[in-house]
Amino acid sequence: MTEHLAMKIYKLFSAIIIAIITTFSGFSQQSNNYAQVESALLNLYFAADAEDYSKANSALKTSAKLWEATLSLKSDDQVCNILRQTHTCAIDGYFSVLRIALDSKNFDLVQLYSSKIITELSKSRSVESSQIYPLDIAWNAYQSYLSVHETVHDQMFGLREWFEFEDMVHTLSADLQYYNNFKLTDIQTYFPHIDAKAHNEALVAVNSCFYEFLLSLESGYTEEFEWPCYELGEALVKLLELYKNS
Repeated sequence: MTEHLAMKIYKLFSAIIIAIITTFSGFSQQSNNYAQVESALLNLYFAADAEDYSKANSALKTSAKLWEATLSLKSDDQVCNILRQTHTCAIDGYFSVLRIALDSKNFDLVQLYSSKIITELSKSRSVESSQIYPLDIAWNAYQSYLSVHETVHDQMFGLREWFEFEDMVHTLSADLQYYNNFKLTDIQTYFPHIDAKAHNEALVAVNSCFYEFLLSLESGYTEEFEWPCYELGEALVKLLELYKNS
């Protein structure tokens, strides 16, 4: 091999390595930005739940600014990909609706669309990477819980058969099992502000409440049955609140 050819090969491999490092660095920064956007959106979601306009307004401004910063990191390939473009456009649209909803102090709508953005961010990440975020799973578990809670407090039982309700509970169970498999170090990679002791206590409370909930299902549904859903919901909220920006 001539020295000239060897130099060409060396330069080629150097360019490939630099491209890989640059791409990885971009995705890493993008991942960190996603985490920050979601933390701000959780602030918005729970501020809306408390109907606190001042905190909600601050959280909306922060999350929108962070989302714009995330968009600036996307490569042309990412922006032009039809699936990525779909999620990106949906998120942009939802932020516009959020602004209108908050200005009119429609807090239910603010909660709805902040929730939709968190879901779209999860879908967007699934297109860009196979990596699973701990917050995605915790959020899925909370959404599954809300469906269960709504069903058991509906006089018509959500027009569902018992086996359909059991499927909903199994989905919640799978989400919680998945979340329990995360190591704290995995979570702190994206959310370094999460306190280890507080997270452990919150997760123990969630698991304990869910276990009690499963025990309550053994007798099946009766009209006089006391569904221990509120405790589970409160425990999941406390877990999610750990992910909020301080």
